[in-house]
Amino acid sequence: MNLLLVEDEIGIRTRIAQFIPWEQHGIEIVGMAQNGIEALQIVEVKKIDIMIIDIQMPDMDGLTLAAEINKKHPHVRMIILSGYEQFEYAQKAVQLGIMDYLLKPARNEEILEAVLQTKQKIQREQQERFNSNSLREKWGYHLPALRSIFWNNWVAGQYAEWEIIHKSRELQIELLEDGFYKVGILALDPLSDEELRFSRSDESLLQFSIQCITKEVLEQDACYVFQVSTGNTVVIFSRADSENEDGFCHRVNYSITRLLSIVKECLKVTASAGIGQTAFRLTDVPRSYIQANVALQERVIYGHYVAIHSREEKESTTEKELPANAMKKLMAALDMCSKGLVLEAVEELLANMIQPERSIEEIQLQVLLLSSMLVQWMHGKGLLSKEVLGEDLHFFQNNQELISRHQIKEWLVRSLFAVLAYLENQRKKGVNKLTSAVIEMLEENLHDNLSLNTIAEKLFVNSSYLSRLFKMETGQPFSQYVIHKKMEKAKELLLQGNKVQDVASQVGYINVSYFSRTFARIWGVLPSELRG
Repeated sequence: MNLLLVEDEIGIRTRIAQFIPWEQHGIEIVGMAQNGIEALQIVEVKKIDIMIIDIQMPDMDGLTLAAEINKKHPHVRMIILSGYEQFEYAQKAVQLGIMDYLLKPARNEEILEAVLQTKQKIQREQQERFNSNSLREKWGYHLPALRSIFWNNWVAGQYAEWEIIHKSRELQIELLEDGFYKVGILALDPLSDEELRFSRSDESLLQFSIQCITKEVLEQDACYVFQVSTGNTVVIFSRADSENEDGFCHRVNYSITRLLSIVKECLKVTASAGIGQTAFRLTDVPRSYIQANVALQERVIYGHYVAIHSREEKESTTEKELPANAMKKLMAALDMCSKGLVLEAVEELLANMIQPERSIEEIQLQVLLLSSMLVQWMHGKGLLSKEVLGEDLHFFQNNQELISRHQIKEWLVRSLFAVLAYLENQRKKGVNKLTSAVIEMLEENLHDNLSLNTIAEKLFVNSSYLSRLFKMETGQPFSQYVIHKKMEKAKELLLQGNKVQDVASQVGYINVSYFSRTFARIWGVLPSELRG
C-alpha cells in the first residue's frame, strides 16, 4: 500500500517518515511534499493509495488539496493532520470524504492506527469490487444458458403468465405483455443417400450451425432464438410496436423463407421450417410451438426445403389400409427380383399412402403397416431381417423417425434393394454349388460320355437351364468344356508313358483316329508325337 506524506513542517515530516515502522505493516512511503501543489504533481506520476495531509500549508492548504484529489483521484483515501480543533474544519473534511481527522501533536501510534484502519477499508472495498465484478462476470457467462432454459420452459408451457413476466425481467429479456408472438421451428432435412460430405454423425454440428446462422441473420429482428433438446432451432417472433397482425405475419414468413435459403447456400444442405399460428397472449406461445412442430412433421407430405404453416385439423375420410393392388405388385416384383418393377410399385404405394388430406398419424400408421408386412414377407422367405437390412432395420423398429416423403422413399428403396441383393447372392451361392457338382461329376466320369441331359436328370434340374447356367459360370459351352477336360487328362496320361490306344479309352474315345485328330486340334501335335 503506497503512502504520500504532505506536511510543511520538516520535523513532523521526518518523524512520521522515519520513526513509524511502516514496512512492518506493508506500507511504503513513496513521496513527501511540503505543500498541496507538490503533492498534486506527485499524485500525477505515482500510484498513491493513502495520503496524510496537513491542513495549514503555504500555496495550497490541505482542504483545497483534498478537494482536488477527491475530484481527480477519487480512489485515493486521505487522513487530515491538523493543529485546529474547530468544528468547521472537521465538518468540511467529512464532506470531502476524509477517512480520519487527527489533531496535532498526534502520536506516532495514533497516526499508524489511522493509516492501518484506512488500509483495511481500502482492502475491503477492493474485495467487494472484486466479488461484485466476479458475480457480474459469472452472471454474464451463465446468462445465455439461463435464457435458453427459460425459453425451453416457456414453450413447454411450464410457466403462468406472471412467471413469464417476472423471469424475463430477471434475465433482462424485453417482452411485450400485450404483444403478438409466433413460433417458427427450423430443422435439418434428412441427409440423402447421395450426400457424401456429411453423415448422420455430423447432424449435431449441422444443427448447431443452423442455430448460429439464425442468430446472425435475425440479430436485428424482434425475436428470440434458441435450441431445443431435439437439436432443432426455435424462433419466437415478437410483434414490433408499429406492426399490425398482417404485417407481423408477412415479416415472419419472409424471415423464415430467407433463413432456409441462407442455410442451403452456406451449408449446402437443406432445412425445413414449421410455423405456428399467432399467439395473442404470453401463455398462448406454447400452443404456437406445438402447432409449429405439427406443421414441421408434414414434411412427410410436402418434402424437403419447405416452410410449412400450421393448418386446422381435418377429419380424414381416406382409407387407413394399405392399397392392396400396389402391395401385390410390390410382392410380385420382389419374387421376380426386378429392381425396375420394385421402383414402380414403391412409387404407386407412396402416391396412395402420402396425401395432403391425410393426417401425420395416418401416414405414420401406414408406414408401420408397410414395414410390418415387409418383415413378415422376409421371415416367410426364411430371411433374417437383421442380416438382410443392416442399419436400416432401425427405421423398421422406429419408423416415426422417417420425417419426409423423400426419406421414406430412400429408406424403402434401399431396404428393398438390399433384399434383392441378398436373394441374388443366395441364388449365386446355389448356382456355384450346382456348377461345382457338374464339374465334379464330369471329372469322375471322363471315361464315360456323359451327356448334359444325363447330368441334368441326375441333378434334378432342367437341361436347358443347366446349359445356360454352365456357360454363364464357366464361360464355355458344356460340350466344349468336356472336350478340353478330356484332352487335358489325355495329355497328362501320355506324358506318364501310357499308350495312345489306352489313353483314348480312358478318356472315353472308342475311335483312336478320331481321338488323335481331336488331340492334335487342341494341342497342335499328335498323341504319338507327344509320347515320343
